[in-house]
Amino acid sequence: GNGQAAIAYNPYDAFFVDGYTTDNNVSVSGGSDAITYYLSAGTMYNTGVVPNSDFGRTSLKATVEAKLTEKFTIGASATYINSGGYRVQQGSNTSGVMLGLLRNTPTFDIGNGLTGYDAANEVSTYEFADGTQRSYRAGIYDNPFWVSNNSPFEDDVNRIIGYASLSYKITDHLTASYKIGIDTYSESIFNAFNINSAGVRAGSTDFVERNAKDINSDLLLNYNNTFGDFTVTGTIGHNYYQTETLFTESFGQELNVPKYYDISNANTVQGFRGNTRRKLYGVFGTVNVGWQETLFVELSGRNDWSSILPNDANSFFYPAVSLGYVFSETLNLSNNAIFSYGKLRGSYSQVGNDGGNAFIYATNSYYSGADWGGDGFITTGGIFPEFGVNAFDRDGLVGNAALKPELTSTFEVGADLQFFRGRVGLDVTYYNSLTTDAIIAVDIAPSSGFNSAVQNAAEISNTGIEAVLTATPVKTKDFTWDLTVNFTQYENIVEKLAENVESISLEGFTSTTSRAIAGQPFGALFGNGYLRNDAGELVIDNNGWPLQDPNARILGDPNPDFVAGFRNSFTYKNFTLSALLDFRKGGDIWNGTAGILKTFGTAKSTEEQRLTKGFVFDGVVNTGTAAEPTYIPNTTPVDFYDPSRPVGQNIYNRYAFGGLPEDNIEDASWIRLRDVSIGYRVPASILGDGPFKGIHASIGARNLFLITGYTGIDPETNLTGATNGFGLDYFNNPNTKSYTFSLDLTF
Repeated sequence: GNGQAAIAYNPYDAFFVDGYTTDNNVSVSGGSDAITYYLSAGTMYNTGVVPNSDFGRTSLKATVEAKLTEKFTIGASATYINSGGYRVQQGSNTSGVMLGLLRNTPTFDIGNGLTGYDAANEVSTYEFADGTQRSYRAGIYDNPFWVSNNSPFEDDVNRIIGYASLSYKITDHLTASYKIGIDTYSESIFNAFNINSAGVRAGSTDFVERNAKDINSDLLLNYNNTFGDFTVTGTIGHNYYQTETLFTESFGQELNVPKYYDISNANTVQGFRGNTRRKLYGVFGTVNVGWQETLFVELSGRNDWSSILPNDANSFFYPAVSLGYVFSETLNLSNNAIFSYGKLRGSYSQVGNDGGNAFIYATNSYYSGADWGGDGFITTGGIFPEFGVNAFDRDGLVGNAALKPELTSTFEVGADLQFFRGRVGLDVTYYNSLTTDAIIAVDIAPSSGFNSAVQNAAEISNTGIEAVLTATPVKTKDFTWDLTVNFTQYENIVEKLAENVESISLEGFTSTTSRAIAGQPFGALFGNGYLRNDAGELVIDNNGWPLQDPNARILGDPNPDFVAGFRNSFTYKNFTLSALLDFRKGGDIWNGTAGILKTFGTAKSTEEQRLTKGFVFDGVVNTGTAAEPTYIPNTTPVDFYDPSRPVGQNIYNRYAFGGLPEDNIEDASWIRLRDVSIGYRVPASILGDGPFKGIHASIGARNLFLITGYTGIDPETNLTGATNGFGLDYFNNPNTKSYTFSLDLTF
């Protein structure tokens, strides 16, 4: 407006900082013929690439084993870990740092002239004198510096892992053993949003305490004997597993005083308390018979009883059988200079599953605290207790008293081959598995009074090939080159779904989801796209623009065609150099971030689209009716951008907020240098009789480069983390590049 060019700022350089990690460990081991021990301690502290973010861990471990007699041995181990830090908001969240960075206009300086910690530590960077937020669009999206200072997420975890064991040798061939282990932790989480935060204008504070304990017990009787050319080993045993979690939460809304996050500062407070408990009892047995180190047969079976399944369906048995044949022994190839070892193997196994901790209490329906709201005449809402009363409502998940255990059956064949006296090795496996009665929570009609139900909802197959090639192409007195190649190719298909279940939403966003659909790859990307006729041609309207298909459909497959890794290791005297190159071919990803940036006009592609005039879409126009269509080629030109038109008629604003998901489906192929390191081990001749028995130093780096056609953050990231739903990128936090130096001293 003043005739001067606008100044463009780089918000990424302004916000991100270098993170640092220090990791120190010390260990001591020793003992005698009767007793051995191991002691270790370690500390790790990491500062993230987001200002104020950090994570720390301290650990102590002690293990001891004592041979009380020739037949009786006892042992014990205990590990204590304290961890925690300050996390930041991310992903689909108006307080997420990437959302605030990428939706920010280039002409707004989020650092107000400062960068990094200088900006984060200066309140005026993100906050005005009256306490309101300094951000693009007046706080509709949080300034990332506001988030790092005003949206704390802190956790503190204290964990103990330990076991006690004993073993008694009954005879030379029979041994009894018992081991009981515990994994228990207490976790304190504090999460808050200051007043004037984008997602919680009135502010909120949340305190969570979680205490969990897992107990695992194994009683075993092991047999081992030789009968002529036959070796026989066997095990019978009993397993007991119990997990229990107690959860309490105090959640407060509408803070009175800014930046004071005590629960007493909230006008509305709600408390939650819950506990989960699961027990699993199992008995099992295994018999392994070998003949002349050539032929091996193993039979096994296990029966489990689960406390979280219905009483009439809580028992499930699953057997397994495997066969191995070392044919190189039969052919006397062990001394062959070219082909020295060959083994064929095959197996069939079944594994039962009760659904795990995700479906504790899934057989019944429960009630939980209710909230209140209304239509246009009641513009506010809240959570009970309110108005002097308390209220409870049915939980959104309906229980299933007919739930059955799921069962996975797997057939596998493979070969282990070695050539040139072990210089080259090849391990190849083909597998085919089918999971029946898969336990999944599925969406149901809200008119039922519930939102979802736990069902034995699917049959899912998984077939694939895994191969590992190891080789030592060069080996001399001073120099060795080792090579390892990993290759994996698989196909995960939803064979069928339960009756009346059309699809299952695994994870996703409002416009795009990762779903299980019968006959399609597991996790298929599902959303809206362009209208096409039966011939697959794009259908164009009378104004020259593609029409939107009124029905959502499958848009892509997030599963890769294959993944591979190449590890090269070079050793020259006391120097080592190692590098891992990872490949991923194929697989789709929804770049939801790009769709939003196009809508805002900040994507690079919109710069080119503004200059596109008279473009004719390759498609057809229906001159007939919907029932009896008649298609003719489209010849109507359009301008992608025209300042005389309303904003919503330009190409990047025509199809709703974020555009059509089909426009933002991209190939997720990549090549990345996963890690590289170089190290040096000081020769023993130099160490002599000094205090050190060994010194090894190395430098390394991770994620040094990424080659990909993907235009988003990183095709390896996922909006919902490590879940069943994948292939989703919506303002995900980026991966990081790191450099390391390590020093190992042995006394």
